[in-house]
Amino acid sequence: MPDLGTATASTLVALVLVVLAPGLAIALASGLRGWVLAAAAPALTFGLVGVAGSVLPVLGVLWSTAALAVAGLVMAGLVVVARVVAARLRHRRAKPEATAPSQWRVVDHLAVAAAVLASAGVGLAVMAGGTDGFTAIPQFWDTAFHSNAIRYIVDTGKSSPAALGALSGTAGAFYYPNAFHLIAATLVVITGEPVTVALEVVVGFAPGLFALGVAALVRVVSGRPAIAAASALLACAFSGFPYDLAGVLLPYVLALALLPAFLAQWADVLHAGRTAVVARAFALGLATVGLIALHPSAVVAAAVFGAAYLLQHWWCRRPTARDAVVVGAGALATVLLGAPLLLASAAAAAGEAFDWPVAMPAAEAVGRLLTHAHAHESPQWALAALAALGLLGLRRHPELRWLAGSGLLFGVIFVMTASYEGALVELLSRPWWNDRYRLVALWVVAVAPLAGAGVVVVRDAAVDALRRARVSDAVLASRGRLVPALLLAALLLAVVDGTDGLYREPNTERIAAGFTDGPAVSHAEQRGLTQLAAVVPPGALVMNDPYDGSPLMYALGGVRPVFAQPLHEQLDLAGLTPERALLYSSFRYIDTDPAVREVVRRMNITHAVVSTGLVYTAPGNAPGMVGLAEVDALQVIFRSPTTTVYEIRLDDAVAAG
Repeated sequence: MPDLGTATASTLVALVLVVLAPGLAIALASGLRGWVLAAAAPALTFGLVGVAGSVLPVLGVLWSTAALAVAGLVMAGLVVVARVVAARLRHRRAKPEATAPSQWRVVDHLAVAAAVLASAGVGLAVMAGGTDGFTAIPQFWDTAFHSNAIRYIVDTGKSSPAALGALSGTAGAFYYPNAFHLIAATLVVITGEPVTVALEVVVGFAPGLFALGVAALVRVVSGRPAIAAASALLACAFSGFPYDLAGVLLPYVLALALLPAFLAQWADVLHAGRTAVVARAFALGLATVGLIALHPSAVVAAAVFGAAYLLQHWWCRRPTARDAVVVGAGALATVLLGAPLLLASAAAAAGEAFDWPVAMPAAEAVGRLLTHAHAHESPQWALAALAALGLLGLRRHPELRWLAGSGLLFGVIFVMTASYEGALVELLSRPWWNDRYRLVALWVVAVAPLAGAGVVVVRDAAVDALRRARVSDAVLASRGRLVPALLLAALLLAVVDGTDGLYREPNTERIAAGFTDGPAVSHAEQRGLTQLAAVVPPGALVMNDPYDGSPLMYALGGVRPVFAQPLHEQLDLAGLTPERALLYSSFRYIDTDPAVREVVRRMNITHAVVSTGLVYTAPGNAPGMVGLAEVDALQVIFRSPTTTVYEIRLDDAVAAG
């Protein structure tokens, strides 16, 4: 296992406190208890961050650790007030109510906790191994923006999602959900770690959050500790989530990691007594805001899963007026707490739909989905077999049928997205940007508990076989639950051993693909980019190519680039401000074009940088950044095999002209 080092270990401790403490106070105030309390805490923290990030700028308050702590106390106080008011209206005290369908012994809780911790440890080891101990530079398209957004919040304290428009360079209104960036920025402020370290540690936390949420979800809807432990342990093994996404769609990874915890809250509030509904619905609304503040498409997925559970709930028990109260109270809390985020997300969703090309035939898509080999050539046969056994054993575990139905729906949408074009495909996949990777991740969210149930199906079959053997009757009678527990432990150990540590090595390779030494920014280029801090005046900008990795100069060295992210032709180039559009296309003509020189003066651009290499899927270099060596206004002040830094001398351009 990679050596995390003392510094990173302290960063992990700080992250646990930042992610858990505010939400834990709110969850306790809401009356949540047990596994739902533990799993809901991170979701509520992100919900708090989403609310505070929008409200604090209106109050003139900058983002800080203290602001987060005070916001958490205020939110917990509001929940307490809501509980007291609701209790008095009913003329009865609001008492905590147990909602689990069965009682667990202490040993059950310890076993599930051990499985969650083991899963979290494997996830951290995979991330650490793939990022060289959380020190590698992220290379993929999206990570430049995410890294720079974190640095921007650290530098400015501006917590509004709209404030990130200063990085995008686009004209008009801007919105990008920023709860991920606010948490990572808080971590940077507390620990002093580099931005990229904080970013990678936060993502490395996702498998543990996912395992915790899965355990809590099984606790509420099933009640079987064996399924909870098995599901939590296996949660860290699936390549489709989070590892295939961990180098790119970072906020989406965190949102889906919290999705099982949200569903556990949803199931919990449906089963809660009347005195607990108001506070728990309030907490559910705050958790919904957390998903929106991370990635709005996760809320659409949550609605699908939640509706499936509600339908099964009604199948087992007729709908009541109380169900309408639960849904209405949760929706009202979401609107009241997250109105700015909801409105901005709706406006963003109304934009142009995105369409990826067809990737594979339908038969291949089905095969890759079922064998968990969507993005690689190494099927995860053990997980596929266990998930199949879980499906076959739904007669024994009917409480998980809603997960099977939801997973089937997302699997069908994945196959359609990967293999077909058309209006229906566009409609169904639109919330997830027509992206098959995002849909595979949702498939994993549904399948992980089913795979855990598959382990228990095998265990139960072994116990039944022992019961049919005369020699075993006395043993089973005298040992009680010991024999089934030992069988489950043996099966899980066999799965761990048979998968070489829950597929740790191949998953590490998946992570490492996004954190290599180049091509976007190698360590040699990093040294060149950090030279800029010594020569660029405070407040000045550096002209750069959005595709060559140089946007990361801000996250790595604190110097602001003109282009803080790669630009997608369909989504970004058309929306650039006129000044940045001119620089993108014509900066190379600074010697002869007065308009270019005027923009350079007005934007206080004092230097330019060119790096070798391009970010993955880049269309090529920006037209305005080609051939700069022949420009009279650009004087070389630093050159290495990978990086060239120019000082802009407009007087030289005028003289040459």
